[in-house]
Amino acid sequence: MNYRPPNLLGASVSVLLTGSLLHLITRAVSYFLLGDAEKLGLIGEAYLWAVHVAVATCVYLLWFFASVVARKRLLVFLLVYFLVAFCAAWPVGTSLGSGGWVSTQWFAPVIRWAPSVSLGMVAMVAGGLLWRFPGAPLWTSLLLIGGVGLLVAHKKIAPGLYPLAHLAVYLTAAGLLFHGILSLLSRWIERRSPLLTSFLSLALVAISFGGYRIPSNLRIGFENEAPTIEYLLGLIQGRQAIKNLSSLLDDNDPGTKGNGKRDPKQPVEQLSVKPIDNVVLIVIDALRTDALPPNRIRSRSFAKKGDTPFLDGLIARSYQFRRAYSQSSQTRISVPAMFRSLEPYDNPRKSGVSLASEMKSLGRRAVAVVPQYFVISEMHRTRALVDDFDQVLVVDKQAQENLVGLVKQAVSQAKGKPFFAWIHPYSMHAPYYAGRPTTKADGSAVKRYRLALRWLDSEMKRLFAVFEEHGLMDRTAFIVTADHGEWLSNRRTGHGAGVSEIETRVPLFALIPGLPGGRRKPVVGNIDIVPTIVDLLGGTIRSRHQGKSLIPLILDPKTPWNRTYYLRNGNERLNGLVQGDQKLVYHDKTGVFKRFNVGKDKYQRKNLYTGSQSKDRELVKLMLRRNPAVMAADLKQDSALRANLVRQFKTVDGAAVNDRLRYLLRVARVVPTKKILDAAEALFWRAPAVEVKLTIFEMLFSTEEARWRRALSKLARSLKTIEERQTLVTRLSQRTIHEFATPWFREQLKALAKPEEITRWQPWLKVIQPWTKGKRWLPVFQALIRTVKESEPSVETLSLLLTNIGALRHRGRGLKDFVASMFNHGDSLVERAATTAWVRLKPKKGAVLLRRKLSEPNLDLRLQKSLLRGLMVLERTRSIRTLTKAGQDPLLTIHVIRLLIRLRSPKALPFLRGVTVKKNGVYADIRARRAIKWIKKKKKMRKRRK
Repeated sequence: MNYRPPNLLGASVSVLLTGSLLHLITRAVSYFLLGDAEKLGLIGEAYLWAVHVAVATCVYLLWFFASVVARKRLLVFLLVYFLVAFCAAWPVGTSLGSGGWVSTQWFAPVIRWAPSVSLGMVAMVAGGLLWRFPGAPLWTSLLLIGGVGLLVAHKKIAPGLYPLAHLAVYLTAAGLLFHGILSLLSRWIERRSPLLTSFLSLALVAISFGGYRIPSNLRIGFENEAPTIEYLLGLIQGRQAIKNLSSLLDDNDPGTKGNGKRDPKQPVEQLSVKPIDNVVLIVIDALRTDALPPNRIRSRSFAKKGDTPFLDGLIARSYQFRRAYSQSSQTRISVPAMFRSLEPYDNPRKSGVSLASEMKSLGRRAVAVVPQYFVISEMHRTRALVDDFDQVLVVDKQAQENLVGLVKQAVSQAKGKPFFAWIHPYSMHAPYYAGRPTTKADGSAVKRYRLALRWLDSEMKRLFAVFEEHGLMDRTAFIVTADHGEWLSNRRTGHGAGVSEIETRVPLFALIPGLPGGRRKPVVGNIDIVPTIVDLLGGTIRSRHQGKSLIPLILDPKTPWNRTYYLRNGNERLNGLVQGDQKLVYHDKTGVFKRFNVGKDKYQRKNLYTGSQSKDRELVKLMLRRNPAVMAADLKQDSALRANLVRQFKTVDGAAVNDRLRYLLRVARVVPTKKILDAAEALFWRAPAVEVKLTIFEMLFSTEEARWRRALSKLARSLKTIEERQTLVTRLSQRTIHEFATPWFREQLKALAKPEEITRWQPWLKVIQPWTKGKRWLPVFQALIRTVKESEPSVETLSLLLTNIGALRHRGRGLKDFVASMFNHGDSLVERAATTAWVRLKPKKGAVLLRRKLSEPNLDLRLQKSLLRGLMVLERTRSIRTLTKAGQDPLLTIHVIRLLIRLRSPKALPFLRGVTVKKNGVYADIRARRAIKWIKKKKKMRKRRK
């Protein structure tokens, strides 16, 4: 064994060289390979170098510890290396494997263990080579080349995303470089110089301490240039606390100037010469704001003048909003928030009303033409977007030219009735589509994006021709936007990592019949689209809408407009607030603030935040008032704030809902101590307005459900008129409420079982939908069924009634016959609810009706899924043949696999193996492999039992 004891002098030199090499390589990659290096200044460069040296020092300490413990025993040396590296990388695997999507996959355990095992093996190899072959040119070169390669990959691949994974790669590269340099200097290690050793040791300590104690104003600048270093410092130093939060409660100005609703006096009749029957919302996935005019000021590498002649002409006739923001840089957050007019931090499953329901309440048939992402997505919030639409037509991402044909089909089937259509072109999303899926053979991402843009323009021309053919252009308003932007640079491609202008700025223009169009300069957002549509169709903008109608701004460009817009990135860690040209960015993990003048600094390179300027304080106040939960860690530690909050609640008169009350309730929701909730409950009973009581209940219900259910039961029984009771229940129907005042609800619903009261049923049925309904509910629903037979309720009311019937624990007379009669209703929503209720009732030979319905042609995709799920529940393994036959449809493949996973029958193996061979997409392939694994596992367990 060529073992040498650790030598402090040689190791100190190796540490300094490793830190310097880490700094030089990362900066060189930024300057020469990526071409957009951040300017940090001399002091910033020095501190960044000090952090690299501190990391190299930690690697040296690992080597020193292993050498001392091993004492010439190679196996112990390698074991120590492996264990330390394994433990250091374990949080990486845990973080990656516990994601919402990854955790449901069969390979989740592999993701959890792979980083730890891989880093441990790399550490063992590097340590073993240094031990066994110190100074060997081949192994030394391999260590150095491996370290440099990992650093380059760390800088170029998905920067800003997966911070723990980047940290693991960076630390691995640092370890390889340190061992390579130590091996290179192995001969010099034997020389000893006490004076030089002492000097270098003290220098290392000082440099490492300087890297740890980096000032916050310099640390902020690392996020773009060295996000991994910034993340590492955040883990070590912790988040930066915000001081004097309590003082923000004393200001009665809520800081939401310009966030009011549309002036109700604004006459809707002024909007156009001709009445508007239809609205078409076109949301183009991943379309940058500077890919189209008016923000495409000059030709760009991804969008040149002349690439979009049709869209250019269309935009010239429309109202163009130059500064429009999406609520998030990722679809799963931005689109649900857009469609319910919610903030990105609101939960769309518990707040607001779906866009389709909103449109149907205004008398419009709701149609969606979307890619299969919205049908097969793992995220419930994206799948739920299409639930309430009357018709959903799915576009295959591999054949996106079919979108226009599907739109033509939807328009024809509307048969002249007013409609709302959501159309979602997907060609601008990676890997980009230009008549076919583009590949690397078509060039860089920038070139492929441009190809997709040119193809999109030709498809939009075909799309609008459909509406012209049907004579709808004079009666249809078009709103075109995007769900987020797209990074297209050497540094990164894609979206979701941040809240930069590139990722969150989107095009937005509206073509309204009878109006000439024009440019509007104020900052607006996609959160304003739904209120604008409601305004266009003559509806009422509700308090649940967080956005504001753009109609006043369209009619008069001088309309006062000073709104602020809240933004979030894909992992919901970065928060942004835009007001005019100022943007505040806050990282809730580290507590770091940044402020940019995005009017002059589009790429957010110059941080203006100091914490002492009045603009900084104003924007921090606005962010806190909009979303106190983002600063929950600081709020919970501020005892003065809690005492001040109790005092503030006592000063509220409760006469009306205002922004100050909402702000106090938001803070109370973050710090729900007993004293604060007592003060809020006292206001609940003191307030004369029912609207105030309901607002308090809605915002604080999740803090202590039992308390607020008791208060609500008492309130419900105290209401005298049917209008007051209807208002209460309508508000309650917008969230999921556990059972309360059950006898009172049964009594009220039975009283409403009259043909003239049928229009009031919907919110009542929605509130009791999740409740457990025993035998006492049976007479209530029998009375409702008798009333339905005498009148014609709305589709939504009928579907809710069927859903509640299916949840009854006791089966009474007439229920099965009523549900069976709904299978031929003709509306997909009702037939889906009937399918669910039928399966829960479990009638004899119930599968016969499901099979008969499934055999009908041109069934709605969502209805097919419900029928297949029902067959699986009623017939179990006997349904496998029908399921596998339906699974040949690519749009049903993943759904069928999910059902087969629940059955876990060996009879499904041929179909599942066929899916893995045909390659129906990565999602289908992954699920099929997981299903095969689970079925084989169950088969083995059966054999063992025998």
